[in-house]
Amino acid sequence: MKFAIRVLVCLLCCIPATRAQETKRARAPAKIGHYIRTHKEILISDTVLLLALSADAGSTVHCLNVSPGCIETNSIIGPRPSNAAVWGLVEGYVVGLIAAQHLFWWQANKVDPEARHIILLFPIVVGIDEYWTVTGSVAGANRLENARSRVMRR
Repeated sequence: MKFAIRVLVCLLCCIPATRAQETKRARAPAKIGHYIRTHKEILISDTVLLLALSADAGSTVHCLNVSPGCIETNSIIGPRPSNAAVWGLVEGYVVGLIAAQHLFWWQANKVDPEARHIILLFPIVVGIDEYWTVTGSVAGANRLENARSRVMRR
């Protein structure tokens, strides 16, 4: 009985707070829409970085799972890391790079708003580099898988 009363009192105390929050929530979608409209370039930049580095992590995990001949060359996680280690490292890179980009964007907006567009060069370079890395990793995994299947047939 005491527990039910405590729960009822807590619920009654929360009702006024939720009504106050409803007015803030009504404005939140407008703020999100405004942010998206005014920050398209930085959001596209973030997306390119996330997709490029995630493709690299996916191809690395694929190669490591397909063949024991694949090794990781990053000394931080070792030659045969787990899937979680690969994804954790890559997503850590992504978070750091996105934070650095947003910091650059914010500072450039204060100094010279037109100069902030240079931020688009970095994800373009990363995307091109990761394209070649991913295609090489997938091609290497396919070659090793085909060689392994030929050896196993004999």
